[in-house]
Amino acid sequence: MISDFLDRYFLPAFRWLALGICIAVALNFVAYWWYWEVRLPAWGAMPSRSETLNARLTLFWAGAALAFGAAFFELLKVPTKVHHRSVALFSLAVAFGVTPYLIRRFLLS
Repeated sequence: MISDFLDRYFLPAFRWLALGICIAVALNFVAYWWYWEVRLPAWGAMPSRSETLNARLTLFWAGAALAFGAAFFELLKVPTKVHHRSVALFSLAVAFGVTPYLIRRFLLS
């Protein structure tokens, strides 16, 4: 009885809530990029090259947040099964999340 209730109402609501949070986090990263790339030059302030690069690398984290949200949404659809799509999306999220660190480490050092 309680398991049916949780499966029917709580799990779909939790899936959408988790996806909404990941979208909000991605939008926050995009807003950070927008501030450095668009708003500051519009005000006449020119950010340095490293600040602009950091803002552009933040877009990788936005992609990672979206990929993680999609993977988590897919994973919670049927919790007992792990689909190939979920594994691919989690791998994409990890790759996007690590890319800014690797670029800073190997290209900028």
